Amino acid sequence: MMRRHWIIGMVCAFLALGSSAWAAKGRWVETQVWSGSGTIVTEPFLINGPKWRLLYAPRGTGSFEIRVHDSAGNVIETAAETRELVRGTRTFKGDKGLRYLTLKGVDASWEVRLEQYLNVVEEWQLTQWLRGWKPAVEPVAVWVGQSTDAEFELVIPAGNSWKVMVTNESHGRLSATMEAEDGRLPLNAVLESPQQVVGWGYRSGAYKLNIKADNTPWRVEVFGVVFPR
Repeated sequence: MMRRHWIIGMVCAFLALGSSAWAAKGRWVETQVWSGSGTIVTEPFLINGPKWRLLYAPRGTGSFEIRVHDSAGNVIETAAETRELVRGTRTFKGDKGLRYLTLKGVDASWEVRLEQYLNVVEEWQLTQWLRGWKPAVEPVAVWVGQSTDAEFELVIPAGNSWKVMVTNESHGRLSATMEAEDGRLPLNAVLESPQQVVGWGYRSGAYKLNIKADNTPWRVEVFGVVFPR
């Protein structure tokens, strides 16, 4: 009887060790994908693994750049800065936390994929965070038009970030630029087919929105955003 209990105990111990090893084993998980052209600032994302990487594929004749920001807006890494538009991968190790990217293509389109190395617990934690992390979003302005060459002004209330959605509804050429008071261009996009680009900004204040449309219906929506703390 004692021998049987000892065997059962050893089996349970091995199963527990196996389960623990399985839970600790990591894999690369794709968590975000961005594609477009020109310049955008991405939404915030949570790094929850010990390492993560950016896989980028620019196309065109110009240059391409990726900058990584922390939650305070500081540039902590330049992930890519190239005039030869070739595919590449940049891997990071370090602290977990919120990040966002500035993606800048000059005469270039691009696709960027974010992958994190996560075990099953970290993957579950990230999924739960995505489900529960809901920013408060409030409409600020909407503009629509067709053949347009115009500048619009807007003010993002103090304490708010912002989100802009630019939609080209046909096959004409549409360019949209958001310019801050200090001359920064957090959004600089050209759309030449029915598509939408989404950009984010993390500073309140006055902005100018420049729209140029060549006989194509378009729509621009701007939202104030307050992130949960």
